Amino acid sequence: MEKQWFLTSAGFLAVVLIVGSFWYTTTKVSAPNTQTSSSTTTTSATVPIASLTMTPPPSISPTPQPVVSKFPINPSDSITSWSFKSVYTGNDTLIAKTNADMEHLQSLIGKGKYDDYDLYVGIGNDYNYLGDGASAYQNYNHAVSIHPDKGLAYMNLGQLMDQLGAYYTAADAYAKAVAVEPISQYKNAQLDYMNWRFPGGILLPTVK
Repeated sequence: MEKQWFLTSAGFLAVVLIVGSFWYTTTKVSAPNTQTSSSTTTTSATVPIASLTMTPPPSISPTPQPVVSKFPINPSDSITSWSFKSVYTGNDTLIAKTNADMEHLQSLIGKGKYDDYDLYVGIGNDYNYLGDGASAYQNYNHAVSIHPDKGLAYMNLGQLMDQLGAYYTAADAYAKAVAVEPISQYKNAQLDYMNWRFPGGILLPTVK
């Protein structure tokens, strides 16, 4: 009787040990997986915004402006004064109209309604009418910087230089106009000027 009870108790104890061992093993193995999963989820959800790499927007380069170079003054010339008596000198009405026209042309520059080349040529002409050779020269050079392959600004430079007494420079400007735009109008203007100022290839003295 005691032996039978001992075997029964031993069997019951063995079952308890097996179940206990299985529970301990399951708990020991599965707990780290659960904790790791929870830790991984928390970490991915709390990435600081400052650590994100932001791509800056592309920079916009300004539109390049044309380089304004001065039409060279011939070494044989010497300009003593950039001012001269114009056809409008003493006529206040024409001077006022010219100033108003010049202001209007200046307001149109860069607007795209008209070619800036033509606007600068027009402003140069207005300054020429007023006897302001330096400003006329500057605006003709602006026009040339926009369209160096057009002859009109060079033609007007030739006429301006003649008024300033820079006859060789004027001849150079007429020649440049024909070189970049060899149309009959410019060729005839160059020929007329050379026959007037340089008959036989020699500059005639001017009569003051």
